Amino acid sequence: MSVTTLSPPKSSAPLADGTSKASSMKRWLIISALVLGSAVASGFFAINEYSSASNALIAQGERTATRFEAVYRDAAETRLAALRLAADLVVANKELTGALARDDRPALMALALPLYNDVLKPRYGLTQFNFWTPPAKLYLRSIDPKEFGTDGSSARKSIVTAIERRAPVSGMEAAIGGRLGVRAITPIYDGTRLVGVVELGDDVFNLLQRAREVTGVEWSSGLDKKRSDEVERVTDAKVDVPMGTDVFFRFSSDDAAKLMRSATFDPRSAKGQLVQQGGMTIYVKPFQIQNFAGVSTAVVASLFNLTEPFSAARQAAMIKGILLFLVLAVGGYFGFAQLGKIQAGFARVIFGERQKLEETTRALDAAKAKLKDIDTIKQGFFTNLVAAVSEPLQAVSGHLQGAIPALDADFKRTASPDDAARKEIGERLTFALNETNRLNRFIGEYRQIELFRQKLIKSTSSSAQLRDIIASVLEKELASYKRLPHLKISAALPADLPPVRADANLLRWAISGLIGYAAHGSGVGTINLTSQVDAARIVKLSITGTAFAAAGAPNEALLEDSRQFIARLAGPERPTDTSGSMMALVLSRMIAEYYGGRVDVAKGDGVEPGFALYLPAVA
Repeated sequence: MSVTTLSPPKSSAPLADGTSKASSMKRWLIISALVLGSAVASGFFAINEYSSASNALIAQGERTATRFEAVYRDAAETRLAALRLAADLVVANKELTGALARDDRPALMALALPLYNDVLKPRYGLTQFNFWTPPAKLYLRSIDPKEFGTDGSSARKSIVTAIERRAPVSGMEAAIGGRLGVRAITPIYDGTRLVGVVELGDDVFNLLQRAREVTGVEWSSGLDKKRSDEVERVTDAKVDVPMGTDVFFRFSSDDAAKLMRSATFDPRSAKGQLVQQGGMTIYVKPFQIQNFAGVSTAVVASLFNLTEPFSAARQAAMIKGILLFLVLAVGGYFGFAQLGKIQAGFARVIFGERQKLEETTRALDAAKAKLKDIDTIKQGFFTNLVAAVSEPLQAVSGHLQGAIPALDADFKRTASPDDAARKEIGERLTFALNETNRLNRFIGEYRQIELFRQKLIKSTSSSAQLRDIIASVLEKELASYKRLPHLKISAALPADLPPVRADANLLRWAISGLIGYAAHGSGVGTINLTSQVDAARIVKLSITGTAFAAAGAPNEALLEDSRQFIARLAGPERPTDTSGSMMALVLSRMIAEYYGGRVDVAKGDGVEPGFALYLPAVA
């Protein structure tokens, strides 16, 4: 008894397991790519959002700072105008000026102090109402009457200038101690004697605060360090903020002082500056203030704390970026999950559209074939018609040519000169003969064109060297014309002229026909051949010259086959035989158009009459 051991079949589990692992790896790679792509796209989006928001904040700060400066300058100009007017009114008061002229300080105080304390200060907000005597000695300071005799020669340049020039002075100036003010100073005379000057002023601080109330801008003001030393301003390390060549010491608020101490910028730059320092984002835009002499000694900085707006813009951009990342990642995952279905549906759509396109193409090809058959039938019918008419027409023409001389001879032999009826018959027969001959010529031309068309269709050459063809035309086909004493034919073609798409023999015939139009028509003048290649690789051969003007300048009518035939059939007999030239134009145009070119009339400013032959260059 034998025992047969059956081996278990080989399992395909390892193969399936490998395929599953490969598929899983591919899936994870695609998902990783989707996540990475979503992260990159959302990152770019968030950066762009933050950039747009920050640029908008900076632009808003720029506009507000510009408005702040404009409001201040308008307020300063208005204040100076009011101060000048007030100074003129004080000078016009003889009691005040008389007390100064008499050197009666108590009398001047009795008049000036009530005026300042009761009117100028409470009603008009003036901070300065002072009297000075030459050369620059303080005589009365209304805000502090005890101060007397202070020498302002070194610090108060405006007082010195007004006394030396004996003329009013107005503008901004830093007083002793560094206080900035707008001031109007007017001389006081006792007759012709200068006894002193009166000074009225307001603090620049007040004007800047008014601009702040209008625009909401925090500010800081300061002086050039050199001018600060000249006016003997006491340095205070707790207050002063040195910045470049300037020192800032007046602030709109404590917040403004804090911002100034947190920023580093160029105070002499007229451009706005974004400063990110000490965990703060500050936008600063300085502007200069000129003193009464037009020298920039004071500087004002507009301050914007953009820390919170920039932080909010950053957070908004991050939130939008995270949302976009989630949308792209989740949408991409579901899209990948449905990718198989989408591919199948897309393939069905493409297949259906392809079938429709193929059906449409077949229908169009069938219609095109039918149209070609119809065109062939029409062409054959017209050719047969011409052939059928040709022989009878020639027979009629021959009979008429024989009948007219016989009738003429009989008329001369038997008729009297007054026989009008027989004379009219002869004229009508002559007219019929002329029209029959014209129709015969038309039939001959049609046959010639039809034979030429058949030759054109059967041509096989597709490349021709234009330089060689023109040289052959001038040497052979037009050799007889070159011997004419008053006709000059020249050619100037570039050496690197590319070959054109055309049959060489047919192109030679076309060029000689276009040149022969002028040579045959006039025989005098010049014919110039030039060529060029445009960006689309179209070769243009210009055939122009004065000979074309002598032969009748080419026009659009010459390029229309049907119009040529109609004009020649309907028109009277020409005195010169131009039939060959006209036929050459028709055949030249047929050659050019068959190879994708055209024959046109030469155009352009300063261009001589003639033709332009366009042919595509061989790639």
